[in-house]
Amino acid sequence: MIHRYSYNYGLAHFVAINTETDFPKAPEFSHGDSGLLPAGGFGRDEKEYLDWLEADLKAANASRAERPWIFAGGHRQMYGTGNSIEPNLQNAVEELFQKYGVDVYFSGHKHSYTRMYPVYQSKVSTSYVRPNATAYVIVGGAGCDEMKISDGLTFTASSPWEVYHDGSHYGTGRLTVYNRTHMKWEYILSDDLSVADSFVLVRE
Repeated sequence: MIHRYSYNYGLAHFVAINTETDFPKAPEFSHGDSGLLPAGGFGRDEKEYLDWLEADLKAANASRAERPWIFAGGHRQMYGTGNSIEPNLQNAVEELFQKYGVDVYFSGHKHSYTRMYPVYQSKVSTSYVRPNATAYVIVGGAGCDEMKISDGLTFTASSPWEVYHDGSHYGTGRLTVYNRTHMKWEYILSDDLSVADSFVLVRE
């Protein structure tokens, strides 16, 4: 079973991280969600996966001249609505994201959409222009019966890092890397393919 991988595409390096097993206090470190069936880990010990991740991000950061963007993705979110944080995932990977300059982390797990400011150790940077931390996007509303679909689109921020939230519509996203300094993310509603939310991130 492949639980981690990375690849290069155009001006970007993409790394898929394991958010379920193989790090201290991982949610499925020894058992699945049911708590009954055994699960993980896949490495020899807790360090194997995190050593791999650091080596991958270190190499990607050293290759910025060729590929200036680093994007990470995984199942579980690190930051979420209502001041929620996945502390064990944060403890495992956030320092690596900061150290090697991951630009955006994309996740699912929550069956909704939430865009967040760049944030590090719960401290928020309210600008996407040369941010000093990783920006976070939850895009888990592509289609799930856990969602309550409605026509309304109302949002009140419940944590300092939230910018936009939609828990009422199916949707997906589109990432466009324009050049070495500019990328754009768009949240697209499945209803009519309209762009409901977007942001442009600017590197140096």
